[in-house]
Amino acid sequence: NGYLVEGAAQIKTWPDLIAALTGGYPCTVASDGGFEMEPQRDGYHHRGAEPWPHQMCFLGADDNDKEPYALVQNQWGDVHGHLKDLVDGHDLPLGVLRIFRKDAETMIKAGETFAYSHMKGFPDQSSKIERAMFDLIGD
Repeated sequence: NGYLVEGAAQIKTWPDLIAALTGGYPCTVASDGGFEMEPQRDGYHHRGAEPWPHQMCFLGADDNDKEPYALVQNQWGDVHGHLKDLVDGHDLPLGVLRIFRKDAETMIKAGETFAYSHMKGFPDQSSKIERAMFDLIGD
């Protein structure tokens, strides 16, 4: 098999997402769920009026009793503000949104959330690379 990812399972519910993430499986989501660009004072990105039809990745989730949430990685760099972990205050990666469970469930219900498994990672392909492509012109 020549594929880097050999298995995927559809995430259909919030408990599915929690199980996949806590099991160490990356979860991708194709969604048109749009959010405000900056987090509110409560530390959450709230649903916006405009859709964002694109691919994102669930990085983590907190299934606490007070306010469950998911962390979603967007590929738009640092335009979403700089979030801190709610427990220990450390910086979260750039491009991460903290969204309410109900918003994550709406994205999941659309049917385009999958956990990947049996990944081969990145096997060494260096022998196939044409090194001349990386030579600098005009030393």
